[in-house]
Amino acid sequence: MASDDYWAGLLAFVRSVDGGNFTEAARQLGMTPSAVSKAVSRLERTTGVRLMQRSTRALSLTPEGADFYEQVAPAIRALREAEANLGQPDTPRGVVRLSAPIDMSRMLIASWLGEFTGRHPNLHLDLNVTDRFVDLWREPYDLAIRLGALEASTLTARRLGSMGYAIVASPGYLEARGRPTSIEALGGHSCLRYRTFEGRPLAWSFEDTQFMPAGPFTTDDGGALLTAAKGGAGLAYMFRCSVEAELTAGSLVEVLAELQKPQVPVFALHAFGPRLPARVRTFVDFIEQRLREA
Repeated sequence: MASDDYWAGLLAFVRSVDGGNFTEAARQLGMTPSAVSKAVSRLERTTGVRLMQRSTRALSLTPEGADFYEQVAPAIRALREAEANLGQPDTPRGVVRLSAPIDMSRMLIASWLGEFTGRHPNLHLDLNVTDRFVDLWREPYDLAIRLGALEASTLTARRLGSMGYAIVASPGYLEARGRPTSIEALGGHSCLRYRTFEGRPLAWSFEDTQFMPAGPFTTDDGGALLTAAKGGAGLAYMFRCSVEAELTAGSLVEVLAELQKPQVPVFALHAFGPRLPARVRTFVDFIEQRLREA
């Protein structure tokens, strides 16, 4: 059976990685930075493996330390969740730290946030809005929403549903430039381009072909793309559910709706392993239900 020193070192190690340094780990654990450092050193002596490289500025994991962290961190988080839920097993509560892409975040805030907080008043959503792929092993997020195909990963992935595209424009733009009636006709229009995380303009995909848009505006911000479309700058190719409110209000109009467009899978990724904390599972279940209904 592991000694008390081993468990203390394990906790100090995980908190140091999560916090980025011994000082932050010491603050969380109510210890001194020196005591945290010594606890990690004792863990290294016990395991016989160097887990961290120390410097005056920051900590970095050795390859062995990174593998060890990925295996033990979910267990430490699960223990913390179990302690937090003592006496209240049926009432999810606490903070859900979420990272989500810009388009998904806008839909979440505009359409679903009020419903979620109304259902679960004891849960608080802390949302990081970015199209960057955050590192759930090293950054302080419980969950990341990802769109599209996933690369191989040690994270746990759960498919929540899918999102389809729509081509939209303002009524004023269509009145001035006309309504396109075919994919070929898009070449005669101002098409607003979305730049992907890889730095390339997003092609407009249809059932058996693609169209590369050309026009006066390119952005990597879905909110800016939406604003430009509403302002009459041109046609935009966006997730349909992210413009649902504008379509209902009439500030945007969908064109070429009869053409089939791809469905992009939506995944929730996390590092908790097979057993999600109740607060995180509640949020994931909610998003899955809303995507089914969309």
